[in-house]
Amino acid sequence: MQFYLYYKSYDAEVTIGGIRKYQELTKRCLMRDLNRLSDIQQQLVAMENGEPNLAIRCTAIAEFMDMLTASALFYCCNGFAMPLSEFEDAVLRAGSRAARDDPNCLPWQLVAAGLAVDYDASFLDLVEDEGKKKAATDD
Repeated sequence: MQFYLYYKSYDAEVTIGGIRKYQELTKRCLMRDLNRLSDIQQQLVAMENGEPNLAIRCTAIAEFMDMLTASALFYCCNGFAMPLSEFEDAVLRAGSRAARDDPNCLPWQLVAAGLAVDYDASFLDLVEDEGKKKAATDD
């Protein structure tokens, strides 16, 4: 997986080390926060009836997670490849309002939600693949 934050591409992977570090930095559970971000994103998309309201999405996500917590989320999902301060700076520069029509410079809330949705999809694919492998070995 990859995500773009303020014009820069980052690799993303959820690891047990990232989960531990996120809890240490934020006193929150990374998996729970990713699941909740994905839920918020999906609920808001479903309510929009085809007309995206990015301001409402950004506000709803910001009510759940602040900028420093989001910086820690990006840092921990990036496997500590970049310093936490780089993510703090990128989150600040990306801002919290959808002012540009540029997919490489979305507000940090939309980047966090997109990362969470991508993680959900990759996790479901992994579970499905494991189920198929198990079924094949059982036959």
